[in-house]
Amino acid sequence: MKIIFLGDAHLKGEGEAAETEFIGLLTNMRGVDCLVILGDLFDFWTARNSVARARYKAVLGALKKVKERGVKIIYVEGNHDFSMGPFFTEELGARVVKDGAVFTLDNRKFYLSHGDTVSMTEGYRRWRGFLRSPLFSFLTMLLPSSLVWSIATRLSDRSRSYDTKGTVLDKRLMSFAKEKLGDSAEIVVMGHSHMAGVTELGNGIYANPGGWQGERTYLVYEKGKIELKRY
Repeated sequence: MKIIFLGDAHLKGEGEAAETEFIGLLTNMRGVDCLVILGDLFDFWTARNSVARARYKAVLGALKKVKERGVKIIYVEGNHDFSMGPFFTEELGARVVKDGAVFTLDNRKFYLSHGDTVSMTEGYRRWRGFLRSPLFSFLTMLLPSSLVWSIATRLSDRSRSYDTKGTVLDKRLMSFAKEKLGDSAEIVVMGHSHMAGVTELGNGIYANPGGWQGERTYLVYEKGKIELKRY
């Protein structure tokens, strides 16, 4: 079984180089059985925002072609993309996961998560809960999509800071992975920190595909091994 893991692309949907090359990767994937997206594929996505749907039209089209080739899609929501909506669950037939979950793939247990819930402040916990609440969903229907997009992209820009901060976060993710390995999972795959790597932890493996915007990294699992690749 061959699995591709991607995350933290933070695509803006403006024909940027990152988007073009991401579509190139999706288009040229061969022999892939499962595509796992570990959140923050989009810089902002919520199902009811028509501006986001229009901006990401090219990426969504590429994902539909992936599905048409018979590739199973698993989408783990991130902190920039959530409430994925009917396009993902119905048109793509994707399994959408709001938080971390264990999947059996190739007869092995994978724990998959975006990683933003590993080390939350009380303020972030409340903010995350609000973004996924019926109230926020109602507001996105009430307010013009263009206004929701404008506010969300400003908040997105403010939340991005992953240099030394990412290193500290990745240590927390690795510590969390150690707890999950063993009875719960054999391989833990998370994103969020933008720190790419595959680490043997004695009782299993912690892997992170890294951020697409910088290094264009992703993970490939095949024949029992998981490796970091660059596009």
